[in-house]
Amino acid sequence: MLYTIFWTTVLTLNLKAKNKQTLQTTMTTPINTLWTVLNANIPLQQWVDISRLYEIVEQNFDAFTRDDLAPVMTTKKEPTWHRNVRNALQRRKVSGEILYDGNANYRIDRPYVWRMIKEAINALNG
Repeated sequence: MLYTIFWTTVLTLNLKAKNKQTLQTTMTTPINTLWTVLNANIPLQQWVDISRLYEIVEQNFDAFTRDDLAPVMTTKKEPTWHRNVRNALQRRKVSGEILYDGNANYRIDRPYVWRMIKEAINALNG
């Protein structure tokens, strides 16, 4: 009986440790994934406000992790994925893939290959 209680306790502790480890290894969505979602859905040749970009990602991506949805800081209610979208935009500003007006508005003037492929497929489907 004591033996069974001991092993039950050990197994329970191991399961709790594994669950805790799983929670700790949850990661945010990669910035490149967020950029791909944005780039595939942002209107071309139009200035788009940052809040609209958040809406575009939210409407077209449904695989947010727990870490994505967690607030960036305890004092801010903004989810982490918002910060990561801004990080993706910052990288693309530097490379020239997206324009920035200095007032939280962004613009893509030329489509990239994956955008052209998506538009071609949509045109074929009617």
